[in-house]
Amino acid sequence: MSTFMLAGANSAVRIDEPSLIERDEELRALAGTLDALRAGSGGFVLVEGPFGTGKSALLHTLRQGAGAAGFTVLQARGSAFETGHPNGLVRQILEHWLASAPPQGRGPADPAALLTPLLDSPEALDQPGGPSWGIPDPERQEREHDGLLRLLVELADTGPLVLLLDDLHLADSASMRFLGRLGGLIAQHPVLCCVTAPPPARSGLRLGLDEPPVQTLLAPAAPRSLVLGPLSEDGVRAFLASAVPGQLSATSVRACYEATVGNPFFLRELVGELGGGGLADPARISAAGPRTVARRILRRVHHLPRRGVNGALAATNALAVLDTADSVEQLAAVADLAPAEAAHAVVALRAAGVADRADPPRFAAPIARNAVYTHMAHAFRYRAHYAAAQALTDQGAPPRRIATHLLHVPPSTDGRAVETLVAAGLAALGEGDPAQALSLVRRAARENVPSRTLPRLLAVLGEAEHRTGHPQAVRHLGDAIGLTSDPAERARIALQLGAALTVAARHEEAAEVYRQAHAELGGEHPKLAARLCAAHSRLDHLGATGRGNVPELVRELGTTSRVTAGEQPPNDAHSLALGAARALLGGEPGHRVVQLVDQALAHDPTIRRPGDDAWVPWFLAYCLYSCDKLAEAGTILDDAIQQAVSVGVDSRALRALRAHVNLHRGMLSEAKNDASASLEPCAAGETDALGRSFAVLALTDLLILRNQPDMAARVFEEHGGWHAPGTSRLGDIALLIGRRHLHAVRGDSEAGMRDGERILSLLRETGSTTPALTPAPSMVENLVGLGQLERAHALAAEHLADARSFGTHRIVARALYAYARTQGGDDAIESLEEAVELLDGSPAIVDRCACLLQLGAVLRDTRRTVQARRRLREADEVAETIGATAFSGATRRALAALGVRTRDTGRPHTWGLTPREHRVSVLAAEGKRNHEIASILFVTVKTVEWHLSQVYRKLHIDSRSELSRVLSLG
Repeated sequence: MSTFMLAGANSAVRIDEPSLIERDEELRALAGTLDALRAGSGGFVLVEGPFGTGKSALLHTLRQGAGAAGFTVLQARGSAFETGHPNGLVRQILEHWLASAPPQGRGPADPAALLTPLLDSPEALDQPGGPSWGIPDPERQEREHDGLLRLLVELADTGPLVLLLDDLHLADSASMRFLGRLGGLIAQHPVLCCVTAPPPARSGLRLGLDEPPVQTLLAPAAPRSLVLGPLSEDGVRAFLASAVPGQLSATSVRACYEATVGNPFFLRELVGELGGGGLADPARISAAGPRTVARRILRRVHHLPRRGVNGALAATNALAVLDTADSVEQLAAVADLAPAEAAHAVVALRAAGVADRADPPRFAAPIARNAVYTHMAHAFRYRAHYAAAQALTDQGAPPRRIATHLLHVPPSTDGRAVETLVAAGLAALGEGDPAQALSLVRRAARENVPSRTLPRLLAVLGEAEHRTGHPQAVRHLGDAIGLTSDPAERARIALQLGAALTVAARHEEAAEVYRQAHAELGGEHPKLAARLCAAHSRLDHLGATGRGNVPELVRELGTTSRVTAGEQPPNDAHSLALGAARALLGGEPGHRVVQLVDQALAHDPTIRRPGDDAWVPWFLAYCLYSCDKLAEAGTILDDAIQQAVSVGVDSRALRALRAHVNLHRGMLSEAKNDASASLEPCAAGETDALGRSFAVLALTDLLILRNQPDMAARVFEEHGGWHAPGTSRLGDIALLIGRRHLHAVRGDSEAGMRDGERILSLLRETGSTTPALTPAPSMVENLVGLGQLERAHALAAEHLADARSFGTHRIVARALYAYARTQGGDDAIESLEEAVELLDGSPAIVDRCACLLQLGAVLRDTRRTVQARRRLREADEVAETIGATAFSGATRRALAALGVRTRDTGRPHTWGLTPREHRVSVLAAEGKRNHEIASILFVTVKTVEWHLSQVYRKLHIDSRSELSRVLSLG
């Protein structure tokens, strides 16, 4: 709010205008002139500023302050409709005075004598037939101006007088001469004259009148100049805070600033167009084009010199279509103007404040361009887009830029646009925009497609459809490869066709496509051959081909590598990631698997562009998760998801695995967000079978932990059926694990055993012997439930031995937990104590809570009450912290059985945090700095700071050093 109190002789003059942002200096200056006016000293003030910067609003504020102080206020506005009429502005001043002042208060001058000649029509000023008919009489005007000046002086003698004249650059010449004379008298009388006009650089064109700008004409009056500029980004933020309920994000504020370049008029119209809800979406802000903005801009163009209005209108529409003209010649070609006409139009548009003063020509603000384009006549828009495409083609512009205009015109009969549209679609794919590529190539298909271009069109169309999840991808890629004869080009299409077949769960067909394309290369193009081999090996690694872990094609990959790398085995991130996965499935010790993962990470598996293999970080993270490196796995997935999103690669399989990892870390809210997002259908198609399976497993387990087994069953029934058995063995295993957990909640041990046997069968088919995937711990529980204790004990002992050989704490702890279920008394306590000790400080919070709960129960059963209470309280504290209500209920029932009254511990609950607050707090507890967290979560540093302040408040802590303790991260 801008408020200025001016101490006068008897009272204070107050200027108070809360809607004027960043105008304190100007308001202070105007308040000072009013203060001087009360003391008897007049002045002349010129307020300059581009179109829409609030000059009229400043005059309105001055009028309110002067009126509240008891000053006489007269006002007028320059208008293009009166420019050709002498004394148009002077007549307005008199009309306003005559209408506002009572008859007894009009002053001693004879108003009739003054107003009659001024208010008559111009034709009446000089009668036909006279010597000066049709020509202004300078002597008559001078007498009229003398009378008006005398009237104003007499008014000022009765009390301070304020003249407010808006849009002075549109005033007629006679009125401008009057103001020049007025300036010489102001200093001697209590008269303040405040006028507004554009800056000098934009007022050189005054409607075709060859007169100097306002600043030159007013120079004898020595006006004080106040220059208004656009609002800063902070000013835009302050405006939005006063105009929109609630708090907008920094991204939305920035989008508003960029769309309006801080112009208050544009900003006000943007708020009126979108309201508070629309302003939360930066995309809607960037695309906004209010009709009122279009009308105001076109009105300003119509007020330009008559001889140039048509050219300026054509240039305005052409500039709206082009967005930015590379040159005046390009603008002339699109607007159908001569280069000289286009150059004059650009000067005129800059003078009117419609176009920016910088080169190349463009609108003063994006919202202005959007407004003109949105409300342009469709017929002209089509013609302008066609002309723009022609002009850009002639100038050799990039295909994608030309294609943006071809999308808006009807298909041609000669098919000339096909090559451009297909090339633009290919460029869009390379830039990670498959949706745009799809629209471009579909538009190309509506043309008369030449036979030589059809294979390339189908290949780009199929790839775009594959990357956006369209079901026609396989058909179009198959047609493309059938019409292509070059082996290298066929191999490139085969890579896309094989990937599309894989997504459609047609793995054998995909493998055959890879094999055939590889054979056709015949030793040529080693890089393409290596990519085909790698794609086939990924199929095999997922258990899709049924040919074991090392198919013939992978051996050929080794041959290709030796030819190109001098007898060296494959040593890239992809090959090393597969090696780590094979080591895990083959049952090698966990530390060896971690070593292989570290080697793969050293070869930088960054996703830099569309087409990069997102499965490399997936398998690396899965290996680390299986080897008890949950935090490290989460970091890899965070980075990979950020990279995938930035280049347009589908990240939902990565998010599904992150949900699974975060669940075991106790980050239930984050796990729910990732799992739910991975299961939602979207324009890019459904997640692959493996990713869906892990999302279903994570969401099912999460709902079980939150004591919602019925909802978990509904989720599994709804989403688990998406996965066709056999399309991915690892995906089958994940779904079977989720179903076994549902059986466990229902107490159905027989069904659990059947699913466990099926998992073992799938693991044997893939040659896997790792204890990290085996269902043995759960099968031990099933056998105990069925009363088969000897068999359960044998299985538990065998699995414990395998787990100790594997060597990771979480796997050993889970094996000890299962082994304890087959024992009793001290033996069971000893096993569970060891399990709890192994998990002390581990990020595997859910497993630690389960072990503590079981240990407390065994201690209670053996009548070791004190120890049982301590362990159960530990379990309850962990369960309460992560929001695992199923564990909380079990621990409190166990404590109640011991006679312990349970109540809320008063500890801060991390499950009371929002998902984003919890995510920020976990990353901060892991030691990441604010800018690193902002990069991972795609937010600003200020947003991270805000979330941390909310976390500290909710958790009752004072610094990030306490986060690890509160979050139970060790």
